Amino acid sequence: ANLIDYMDWRGDVTFPASEINEIDGLAFAQLAYVPFEEIIGDGKHNTIGELADVFFKKYTDDDVAKMPEIIKTGCVIFKKMAECDRYRNLKLINYVTDFQPEVAKQFAAVTVVIDDDNYYVAYRGTDDSLAGWEEDFKACYMMPVLSQTEAVEYLNDIMMQFHGNVYLGGHSKGGNLAIYAAVVID
Repeated sequence: ANLIDYMDWRGDVTFPASEINEIDGLAFAQLAYVPFEEIIGDGKHNTIGELADVFFKKYTDDDVAKMPEIIKTGCVIFKKMAECDRYRNLKLINYVTDFQPEVAKQFAAVTVVIDDDNYYVAYRGTDDSLAGWEEDFKACYMMPVLSQTEAVEYLNDIMMQFHGNVYLGGHSKGGNLAIYAAVVID
């Protein structure tokens, strides 16, 4: 079984009926890979269902198939989430992407609003860029790297905006960013 199987099996169970769990965290971590540039933040579309409608009008299945594997997987998960009662009405806010290859920085994050008391900050892991991998290698011998610093700033901003439970996660480097931000938050 995989994440798609879980959504087929339990996608009808909303958060009021069953609170956030580790599998939801995995789904949210995948959202951080979706290229939401020019889609999140227009004020008109902010639920997963609405954003998916806009996103998949802009990017066809052929466009998604040509994307790097990790981004393509995020897009497939995103599309499936939009079909599920559990996820379709959750809001995505505060999408940030900061790619600066000249200084080996590759960062992205998005926040999922589950309800008025529960938020999930998802950090993107390493993409397929040379800058992303260079930053990973730097993390082996120095701390903080630029993305870790931005992860803390992002979390501080979220904590100032919202009160309640804030969950953190991410895949690979995104998990590192979540742990680093949680440990050193102001």
